[in-house]
Amino acid sequence: MLTGGLSQGQDLLEQLQEAEKQQVEIINKLRQPVLADFSGIVVKVDAEKGDTVTAGREIITVYDNQNLKTVTSVGYNDARRLEKGQKVNYSLEDMEFQGEVIFIDPVASNNSSLSPDLSAQMESGFGDISSMMGGMGSLPGVDLSSEPQVKVEMSIVGEGLNKLIIGFTVNAEVETRTKDNVLTLSAFSLLKEKGDYYLYTLEEGNTLLRRDVEIGLESALSVEVISGVEEGDLVVLSPSADLETGQIVDAETAVNDTD
Repeated sequence: MLTGGLSQGQDLLEQLQEAEKQQVEIINKLRQPVLADFSGIVVKVDAEKGDTVTAGREIITVYDNQNLKTVTSVGYNDARRLEKGQKVNYSLEDMEFQGEVIFIDPVASNNSSLSPDLSAQMESGFGDISSMMGGMGSLPGVDLSSEPQVKVEMSIVGEGLNKLIIGFTVNAEVETRTKDNVLTLSAFSLLKEKGDYYLYTLEEGNTLLRRDVEIGLESALSVEVISGVEEGDLVVLSPSADLETGQIVDAETAVNDTD
């Protein structure tokens, strides 16, 4: 019985010694510096020297300011037009950048708070909607919880990226489709009736003429005209729905200074 007791005691001692060794290794590892796997900016420290923290608690937030991306959220009409690899053109003040669509969330969410829905802006542009992000975090925007939103991430590269501030917005246009040598007009010149588009042109004697038009590609500001008007026609901008063919109007030609 004494021999058995000594054997059990020896086993228990060895287990305690092994446990102590493991604890010492853990303590030594915790005392070593913790290094991020990328260079960046420490933007938040949620602990002080000597604090005891639980496992899994986030105590330091680091942004990757070398590999920026933009993040936005879009509704159904825009999500179905987007594809990975599509080119993105950015502008901010006098700076321009490029990029491409790198991620489209396959699952829509009602909890998005990144940016407003873009469906009203048609196919070619997103406008002032993309938040510049580092490795993590987001910029709250308009909460459109009434419609599910899809998270979209886009790369951004170019000279002067160091002038951008993480978390602010940048103007972005995604090239979903492109055409060369097409006739375009202002999207604000169109009216719609029973699913068909029409507009008014200015004829001789400053009289109005209603014309039905067929359109192609659309963007936030302009549309492609397939038929209905020709280059050089004078088109009424922002027409009211009570205009009629034959009306005589006072006309003033708009000056396009965006060339």
